[in-house]
Amino acid sequence: MSIVLDIEMEDEYSKSVETLLVFLGDRRPKLFGALQAIKITAFDPPKLPSLSETPVAELFALPNKPIHSLSAEHLVRYAQIVDTALLKSYLIIRLSLVGSLCRLENWCEVAETEAVLRDRKVRTIYICQLLLDQRTVFCRVD
Repeated sequence: MSIVLDIEMEDEYSKSVETLLVFLGDRRPKLFGALQAIKITAFDPPKLPSLSETPVAELFALPNKPIHSLSAEHLVRYAQIVDTALLKSYLIIRLSLVGSLCRLENWCEVAETEAVLRDRKVRTIYICQLLLDQRTVFCRVD
């Protein structure tokens, strides 16, 4: 009985992460389009405290508004949250997609993603290379 419950819970967990991937995959291009429109890139980010240094209450207080009405700071925060959550989700259920995200310009939070990559011991297939500004994560295949 316990094994059946564990399998069912794991299946529900996987389904919830799959649903999250659909949402994140929808948000990502919209956020990047809005950031490109105001000429903000992950290679030249505004100076903001990292997500891990930002109080959780401040993150929960981010406005729930249409993307086009968000400030530059809010767009960057949302991009960091979306890309970091996307990478973590890939590590949970779609390890093969980690490299594809890392090869793109992304807003993954280095402090969080580096630890997750190491915790998962991504089999030395992916080696994390941090850019000089420590903001964007790129991976290369060994």
